Amino acid sequence: RYQKALKEATDWYHLNKSNIHILHLRGVAQYYTGNSAMALRHFQMVLKSAPDYRESQDMYRMIKKMDRTKALGNDEFKKGNYDEAIKAWTEALNVDSDNKAFGKAVHSNLASAYMKLRKWEKALEDLNIVLDLDNQNLKLLLRRATCYTEMGNHDGAVRDLDMASKLEPRNREIRQRLRKATVAQKRAARKDYYKILGVTQSATDRELKKAYRLAALKYHPDKQADKTDEEKDAAEAKFKDVNEAYEVLSDDQKRARYDNGEDLEQGPGGMHMDPNMMFNMFFGGRGGGGGFPGGGGGGFEFRFG
Repeated sequence: RYQKALKEATDWYHLNKSNIHILHLRGVAQYYTGNSAMALRHFQMVLKSAPDYRESQDMYRMIKKMDRTKALGNDEFKKGNYDEAIKAWTEALNVDSDNKAFGKAVHSNLASAYMKLRKWEKALEDLNIVLDLDNQNLKLLLRRATCYTEMGNHDGAVRDLDMASKLEPRNREIRQRLRKATVAQKRAARKDYYKILGVTQSATDRELKKAYRLAALKYHPDKQADKTDEEKDAAEAKFKDVNEAYEVLSDDQKRARYDNGEDLEQGPGGMHMDPNMMFNMFFGGRGGGGGFPGGGGGGFEFRFG
């Protein structure tokens, strides 16, 4: 509505340039459409003709204060004093929270400072405010995608990067980020095999074997004889996950496909091995019962070494 007001005030101003009331209104419209410098010139012109014109005095002082505190925030940010920058920019916003054009710039700055401090949730709040007003702002979409990624919200990251890619379809860096985010999204939707075994993504074959040995023995059904039915069911599910995780991560091809976010249910080796069979193969047992020696479960012979 301020754009319309600016047009109307401009039309009236050209008809009567000596009317300070119209000049003041034109300055207000300039201010709310994001042209603070032009607004200041209008209020100065009003005050030159009518020094006691209260409304122009108030607007002039308010804009000068906003510009001053915003500039202070900019200086602090350049010095790496991000908390001080946030303090100054917040003060600038509080001078007039109704100025959306000014607010867009300051909220964008605040998001940058919060990101420097790795306060992703706070940065996201400011980015959302700006993107609600301008949902095709490429720079801020990329920033919000970064926040989403850091917060583990891979769906949000993919959504913003997809939008950014459509805005700049030839941008190779954005396409690469989108592919990476899509892989992370697929990983997040699946079981985290590294977490299940308690190892890092760079785990060696020896580390995987050690982790599997401990976890498989811990959750093996024969170890749950004195547990409640609920605890037995939970252990059974853990045992299955542990064996599934080791089956994938101990196979170089499956591990590479898993790390690339590919669907392991499709392609070669899509079906998972029976957990008892995996357990038997690992511990060198004979037969298919899956129990511990002397435990009545079918009798494995273990070779530890």
